[in-house]
Amino acid sequence: MKRKRNKILRGIPASPGISLERVLLLEEEDSLIMEYGVTDVEKEVEKFKGAVKRTKEEIIAIKDNLEEVTDPYSAKIFDAQLLFLEDRTIIQRTIHNIKRSKRNAEYVFERTVRDMASSLDREKSVFFKDKWGEMGDVVSRVIRNIRGKSSAIYEEIAKECNIIAHYIPASNMALLPRKRVKGIVTEMGGKTSHTSIVARAFGIPAVVGVQDILKYVSDRDFIIVDGTRGIVVINPDESTLKTYEERNHRYTDYMNGLVNLSDISPTTIDGHTIELSANIELPIEIESARNHGARGIGLFRTEFLFMDAIPTEDEQFKVYKYCAESIKPDSVIIRTVDIGGDKLLQDASLHDANPFLGWRAIRVYIKEKKILETQLRAILRASVYGNMKIMFPLVSAIEEIKFLKDILNKTQRKLKKEGIQYDKHIEVGIMIEVPSAAILAEDFAKEVNFFSIGSNDLTQYTLACDRGNPRVANIFKPLHPAVLKLIKSTVDAGHLQDIWVGLCGELGGETIAIPVLLGLGLDELSVCPASVPEVKSMIRHLTMAECHEIASKVLSMSSAEEVEGYLASIIKEKFVGIEDILLGM
Repeated sequence: MKRKRNKILRGIPASPGISLERVLLLEEEDSLIMEYGVTDVEKEVEKFKGAVKRTKEEIIAIKDNLEEVTDPYSAKIFDAQLLFLEDRTIIQRTIHNIKRSKRNAEYVFERTVRDMASSLDREKSVFFKDKWGEMGDVVSRVIRNIRGKSSAIYEEIAKECNIIAHYIPASNMALLPRKRVKGIVTEMGGKTSHTSIVARAFGIPAVVGVQDILKYVSDRDFIIVDGTRGIVVINPDESTLKTYEERNHRYTDYMNGLVNLSDISPTTIDGHTIELSANIELPIEIESARNHGARGIGLFRTEFLFMDAIPTEDEQFKVYKYCAESIKPDSVIIRTVDIGGDKLLQDASLHDANPFLGWRAIRVYIKEKKILETQLRAILRASVYGNMKIMFPLVSAIEEIKFLKDILNKTQRKLKKEGIQYDKHIEVGIMIEVPSAAILAEDFAKEVNFFSIGSNDLTQYTLACDRGNPRVANIFKPLHPAVLKLIKSTVDAGHLQDIWVGLCGELGGETIAIPVLLGLGLDELSVCPASVPEVKSMIRHLTMAECHEIASKVLSMSSAEEVEGYLASIIKEKFVGIEDILLGM
């Protein structure tokens, strides 16, 4: 294959940082499963049973290893794989089919799982993903063990490298030798994929969704992985390599310098303090949030608990209790599970033509009240162990808020009747993600204790632009004046009713946006843990007077390009020497 020189590919920035290393290709295993007859059927059945047993042992070892380096709850993503292997229907049906067809175990197992997945009663398994799509990793492991192949590929990584793959399952991510794997690039995945979640937890720079990268690289290549900007450079020329080496050194020095800010307040030059908290997806990220100087958890996305099956009340309670105790006396805002859209819970029954405008979040709760009631019981029970708040996603009408509050009140009454303690003064808020909610924010504010603006969804709904569609990526502009005006009106409406207003979307972590967000009057920003020091540094270099002036000017503009250009000029003027780092240039 002809080696590409200075080939630049772009993807989704999944885990921040820069890595400059040689490539290690992780090739997909042979997916072709041959069908052939067997004479010793009992031997084939025993081969299958042995493979299932070995796969269980592998997954338990992976889970135990992850728990040792993280926390007992982040490793939960492997519980569903163990449950899958303990499903008697799958095991018994496979054994029956081997005996009936007298065919090889791997072929029969794969066909059995496919047949069962396609025949699921989807009306009765609303939250259960297509088993084949979600359990592909564990199915592959069983087949590998039937064939007698080793799973120890990662143990053979002897040198520091950047891994390139089509896709890396979560269980394989957990096996990565983190001292040697310096960067990750995959063709598949998004910011909420297992690969991205584990990469962030391990602090490995990663870019995902890089289309066709396997066509351009080989094990001989040297690549740059820029997980901050979502850029991959294959075989960089001397000039590009030098630029990135300098950028990496400056970025490392800059981030090391920000560590000193962890215990310092996010206060402007003229004495205005902003609440600066962290967004997390896994409990393991709480430690990172605290180490980076976050004041509490402004958004705990609970979707990981529901990834493969509906968790019990006690399973959820343990996680929420752990979070409350780990972050107190600061608060943790738990967002009830946001189902649909681009979230991890999508199963075949949720595949709307346009999932973002379909059956999602509260629209699911209305039909599946038990899911919400169970989660609220777990949250309320855990609320006595720390400072906890409840937040509901994707509210678009006042009737929805009243429905949610009614469910919450009934749940509280049931707990009281059962003699179970909970925080009777727990704060309840909603996310402002839909234009109708922003427009009616003054009415909504009378019903809740706080607002948190989800800038990602608010942008896509305002601009009619699917944020996950690369074809319209140039339209997705969170700094569009229309979006900023909705943020401003939401803040004003909240303050008029004496409630606080925060922002927990990706926009809050964009340094270019900090001056205008402060100027719009937001009381709180919640960003990914790694972004906290940088945002705090920005806040401490600004005055509220200049932020108000910047916001006023921006609100008079008519295009996102005009806003972005103006804000970039402000950054360049105030932060000479590090403007390229702050602007991701």
